[in-house]
Parts: sequence; C-alpha cells; structure tokens
Amino acid sequence: MNGTNLASIATLAVLIALSGSSRAETARELLDQAKAVNEAREPKDLRQRMKMLLVDSRGTPRTREIEVFSKNGAEDETKSITFFLSPADVKGVGFLAWAHHDREDDQWLYLPALKRVRRITSTARRQSFQGSDFSYADLELFDEIPDWTDEDAAATLVSPHQDVDGTDTATIELVPRGKDVEYARIVVWLARGDSTLRRIELYDADRSLVKRLKLADFRTVAGIPTPHRLEMVNEKKGTRTILELSGVTYNQGLGDDVFTERSLVRGRVD
Repeated sequence: MNGTNLASIATLAVLIALSGSSRAETARELLDQAKAVNEAREPKDLRQRMKMLLVDSRGTPRTREIEVFSKNGAEDETKSITFFLSPADVKGVGFLAWAHHDREDDQWLYLPALKRVRRITSTARRQSFQGSDFSYADLELFDEIPDWTDEDAAATLVSPHQDVDGTDTATIELVPRGKDVEYARIVVWLARGDSTLRRIELYDADRSLVKRLKLADFRTVAGIPTPHRLEMVNEKKGTRTILELSGVTYNQGLGDDVFTERSLVRGRVD
C-alpha cells in the first residue's frame, strides 16, 4: 500500500493489524502480520469529507473544509486527490498524488489564484502542506511505513504491551535505512484488540520528539474500523492540526479519470 494524501493518513490506522501469539513476538513478525492483514482488507477506493483545524502557537484556530478521494491500483500503486472546499481564501486549491512502489511519488498542487498546476519537487516536500503540521513528505511517509521491510528500516519491539488511552498496544521503533526521511527514529503504537494504529511519534537525529500523531474516535464503516479524529502536534513549534471526518465511504468504484490534472483544475469529482 502506498499513497500520498490525507486519506492515507486517516486510513493508515485501519490498514494495520496484529495477531496474537503464545510466544514472544519480534517487531518484524508483528509488522509482517500487519502487512498480511492489510492486504486482505484494504479497500479498493475511498471518499472522505473532513474538517481541518489549524491551531497556532497562541491557540488561535483556523478551519478548512476538504474532500479526499483515493484509489489503490496494481503493484501497490495508489492515486489520490484532495480538494479544499472552504474558506474562500483556499477554495479550489487541489492536491494530486500518484504513489509508486519503487520510486518517489509524483505530487502536484493546483492554486486557483495562479490558474496553474505546480509540480511538488523533491526540495519542496518538507514544506508545510497548506499551512498544516503535515509536510508533503509526511503524507508520503505515513503511507509507506506499513510496507517497509528490514532493508528499509531496522525494527525493534520496545514494549509488547502498553496502554494508550485504555487500549492495549505493542510499541515498535523504526530506524530508517538508506531512505530520504527527515526523521531519524519513528515509534508506532499498534492496538492488539481492534487491530488499529493509535499513535506515531517522529524524532530527529538528536532523539528529540518533533511531531506526534494521535488517532481516535474509531467507528466501523463497511466493516472497517475507521478513526474519525486525528491530531498532529508539532512539539517544536507548539502548533496543532486536527482532522475530523464527517463522512467516509469505501469501494465506490472510482475511475482513474478522477485522479488527473484535469480533475485537479476542475476542482470537483462528478
């Protein structure tokens, strides 16, 4: 599974699972089990409507309304498109991403004020995604993590059981190997009871916490436990980005024509 979009972040929690064992488990075994379950129940496509709340270091909020479409294709290829619906200063802004299994994702941004599509370059991927605490690289990273192998990251089981808001989780540390990732260490918490991801922490080379993603308000949609609230906290800047889902549908039969620059410019999906 790959994908560079807000939908991939919101559904990352439902695409990872753990299975129990009577003996001691290793981090790699847990991740391999997760990947197998992920592939078995991954939806073909999804459509999500959500509110994005941006909170600055002074606690001042700004609200965005967005809609996200995503489709999984062959060979772990994923396409997604995001539209900003409101307020007026961002209405019509669009983001298109084609995720690839064996190379860097393709990303495009449409700015209606300029009336042109801009390709997101490698040097720009660490910039903020439309003023949020997610960078363009973060959107790609969160979708890649479940597919990482030992060649991509060293995995260590930090704790086989840890409580996260009343949920029993396994804590796994990932250290990227030879990948262009701005974080030196990534820690994930995987729930054992309902097979969902509950938290991700991102650390820099000094082992200082940079960002923390929390997933909550899980509801079952079409048999898939889906988080309806996600909060990304930037520990260094003191800012937060909260995503609240108001509508989620899976397996609607979205066509490839949805995920094109033409749709990006039109600003809608029929």
